Amino acid sequence: MELMGDLGHTDQLSSVRLELQVATNRITDLTLANKTLESEICRLKECLVFHGIDAKGYTRASLGHSQQDPPSPPLNPNGNPNPNGNPNPNPSTSTSTSTTNWDEYFSSLPTPSPTPTPTSLAVAIPNLHTSSNPLSCAITPTILITSGADNNVKFTQWGVACGPGGPSSAVSDALSVGTDAPVVTMATAQISHGTTLLALTKKHDKFVKSTSFNPTNSLLATASSDGKIHVYKSDSTFAKSIFTSLSIESIVFTTDTQLCVASRDSSFLKYFDVEEDATTAAFCTSLNGERGSFDEHCSFSVLSLKMCDKNPKLLVAATDKDRNIVFETGTSCQVRNLYGHKANSFSNPRAVFGSPSGDVVIGSSEDNKIYSWDLRDGKVVSTIDDVHRGVVRDMNFSSGTLVTCSFDKIVKVWT
Repeated sequence: MELMGDLGHTDQLSSVRLELQVATNRITDLTLANKTLESEICRLKECLVFHGIDAKGYTRASLGHSQQDPPSPPLNPNGNPNPNGNPNPNPSTSTSTSTTNWDEYFSSLPTPSPTPTPTSLAVAIPNLHTSSNPLSCAITPTILITSGADNNVKFTQWGVACGPGGPSSAVSDALSVGTDAPVVTMATAQISHGTTLLALTKKHDKFVKSTSFNPTNSLLATASSDGKIHVYKSDSTFAKSIFTSLSIESIVFTTDTQLCVASRDSSFLKYFDVEEDATTAAFCTSLNGERGSFDEHCSFSVLSLKMCDKNPKLLVAATDKDRNIVFETGTSCQVRNLYGHKANSFSNPRAVFGSPSGDVVIGSSEDNKIYSWDLRDGKVVSTIDDVHRGVVRDMNFSSGTLVTCSFDKIVKVWT
């Protein structure tokens, strides 16, 4: 009997040791995963660029680097600033037409048709910025980046919110970077000049409306409704300025040196070559399409521009008149007109490409829905209903994941 008791104790001890080893291995795996996420946060801190909204101009020096002031606008013969830096403020309209058969292009894409888009809510994170509204958002496979009216930019491991601790655990673990003013637009990119957090916000007289990195992340452009565009190198040193009389809404680099600019109450998209003459647009393309390329009236304004990452010939414009337009970059060709959603000048419309090949566009809507369009025929293929209880302030898409933020103080991730 004593022998049987000893054997029982031995088996129990072996079992405990085995459980202990399993727990130790699990701790090791979690520690490694945590270090990986911490590394990802550090990398994203290096590449975050944020902008304040102080109308007087908001200053936060980029850490470890100095900034130069941009030059003053060129003067006309009367001694007043010439907003275009050129006696001719109206650059020529591009007459280049599309050379691509887009119907053939989209029909040649592999199935499934179209690429599946996010429709399922992965996680909703309330009060990430306490009682303040989130203002902008971006996402990677592991990190959620948001800015808010609480003067903070937050890096959140959004996968943590899907775990046992729930959203509150993700909120409490989020890394917070304080700013001197609310951040209303962000541009993120992977850069390699050390551990600098870029903050380039002093140089505008009005709110910064849009930011864009060029494809190789060597240049950053910022734009404001003050009509100024400032271009910086990736180490945060100032490169040059573009002075316009435009009320700029959105900018996007279409090549490493070519910048596309959309402005309110304009019938053209203006393309600037930031390497050549940075005082006037190199050419313009008509928002009215190839047939209306000389019509100076336009019934809508473009409020947001996004490039297709894998197909730089495609550019999507979100407008304030229930219409998103996919353009062929550098031309007046309207590849597709997308309808079915609701948008006006106060609803902050957003549209992004929802697939690498560019066959799907995802857009926000005033009716509290997210719409997805198949560019093969321009039709709506799916919607997400009741996205938020308030207006969608911003949305972004990356690697099959969609992130939205709203004035209901909730940030949501969709897969």
